[in-house]
Amino acid sequence: MEQYHNILVRQIRKFLAGKSCEHDHNDFLESVSDTYTHADEDHDLIERSLDISSKELTSINEQLRGEIKRTKEQADELRRLNKVMIGRELRIIELKQEVNSLLNSNKYKVE
Repeated sequence: MEQYHNILVRQIRKFLAGKSCEHDHNDFLESVSDTYTHADEDHDLIERSLDISSKELTSINEQLRGEIKRTKEQADELRRLNKVMIGRELRIIELKQEVNSLLNSNKYKVE
């Protein structure tokens, strides 16, 4: 009986205690034992697959977090540069207006 799957052995001991049916149903018991064994193998395979997938997803998630951080930093830098450039352009406009104002006044008129 020890060649059977552990669960099947426990079930035989629990439900068929003292009854000798092993010899009468050997093929059936082997089939049930094989089914339990295959179910265990399938379960192990699924666990390994989930573990691998989880590690891959964690790695991809970390990469995406890094990309998001870099993108935010680049966006912040672009906003800062844009603010500086706009400020520079506004100052140039002010200076041009001031130059035009001075040129149009008699105070600095060239004769």
